[in-house]
Amino acid sequence: MVNRLSPREVFVTGHARAGAAEFAIAVRVAHDHPLWSDQRTHRHDPAVVIEAFRQAFVVVRHEYLGVPRGTPTAVQQLKLAVQELPAFRIDGTTPLQGVIKVRVTRTGDTLDVTGDFFVGPVPAMTLSFGSILFPRDSYREIRDYPRFRRTAEPPNRAERRGPGRSDPSWSDGTTGATW
Repeated sequence: MVNRLSPREVFVTGHARAGAAEFAIAVRVAHDHPLWSDQRTHRHDPAVVIEAFRQAFVVVRHEYLGVPRGTPTAVQQLKLAVQELPAFRIDGTTPLQGVIKVRVTRTGDTLDVTGDFFVGPVPAMTLSFGSILFPRDSYREIRDYPRFRRTAEPPNRAERRGPGRSDPSWSDGTTGATW
């Protein structure tokens, strides 16, 4: 599903359609999770719910919206609000568990996602974001761009000359500081 190599990292424990564009996703985070259990407070870190929402979104887009596995996506405009901090209370043995109720609006390759995280009947957190689906080739180009820049030959400085521009670091050794 979300992380086949480390089941402990999979927070989604169940899911169901709750309406035409609404879904309910049960999540659980172990009280001693190595990343999310290092708080000095007596609360689970609310930021873990962002990862739970991400995993819920993976389930929804593949299981219910027909988006093929492996389709690259990017999240935009993430907004969240903790509504009930006491719902994140921890006793040292109880996992953080609840239900994420998600609503998705799809327009072409754009998905708008809004949802609420409930601990029991208590609405503990809201989260919303926009997401875009990429064709694999476009996404590969975006991912390869920084690698290309690191491995590409240095630019030909003679080609970079322009009127009125000077920078000693771009000097080619024969024309001074103009490039």
